[in-house]
Amino acid sequence: MLSCVSSPATVCGDELEFDDGTYCHCGGNSLYSEYRTCQENPCKHCLDMYVNLVEQYVLYKFKMKKLIDRNELIDLIEPKYRYNFSDIFKRAFENIEIVFAASVIEIDSTNHVYDLVSKLKLPNKGRVCPGRGLPKTGLLMTILAMIFMNGNSASEEDIWKFLNNMQVYPGRKHFIYREPRKLITQDFVKLKYLEYKQISLSDPPCYRFQWGPKAYTETTKMKVLEFMAKGSGIEPSTFSVQYAEALREENQKWAGVSGQRTSFQVPYQIHKGRILKSSLYPIHYLYHF
Repeated sequence: MLSCVSSPATVCGDELEFDDGTYCHCGGNSLYSEYRTCQENPCKHCLDMYVNLVEQYVLYKFKMKKLIDRNELIDLIEPKYRYNFSDIFKRAFENIEIVFAASVIEIDSTNHVYDLVSKLKLPNKGRVCPGRGLPKTGLLMTILAMIFMNGNSASEEDIWKFLNNMQVYPGRKHFIYREPRKLITQDFVKLKYLEYKQISLSDPPCYRFQWGPKAYTETTKMKVLEFMAKGSGIEPSTFSVQYAEALREENQKWAGVSGQRTSFQVPYQIHKGRILKSSLYPIHYLYHF
């Protein structure tokens, strides 16, 4: 047991041991390695370790279907590092959002209680299937982004090539997504987030993915583009063609809400990958849908 971490969780090898006697496996002795490095370089590496620890604890609480108490998160951090807790929380919550497409939201501002909220309305708070587990929303948002980036239609072969880079393989059990092929080609399709159709005249049969009606209802091209860009550490406007298309969609939605025609001046234009702001409409109008 490492003295660097206090109740309600302690690190034992590559696991978190919680007060209720349960364990959360963190994989590859990562926390133990970070603790050893923390002893050698206490500033940066200890903060990195606590970011990792907060992430694991938030996911553990979600998996156990329990809300997250801020005091419990603070208790994970050694007292001399607690003045950094805001930065630690911010980094941990951002990492969770990038991987799982779920936000840590404060639902009780008096008692500082948080919950993990999926960006899409997948069943069981993003888990898809009944029981415990982690959100599958990140995988779905990644596929939606991939479809959009490929001209709003992507072959199954291209989808799997991309997912293989994330260590997600068809027919191989994944620690978050379970059996990915079933999740993608059956569950997401039945829930109408994806459409999965045979490519005409293909022999042997080949299939392609497109957005389903639920995806169009619950998210936008701009949101999936921002999700992908944030995970890659770049600006959405880097993808200038897709960004222009996403902006047109946002403008059309704004026009529909305002009862105006959609054929009006676009408030933002793309020029060599950069965004040029027009004074026609305030920027906040574009992101309220």
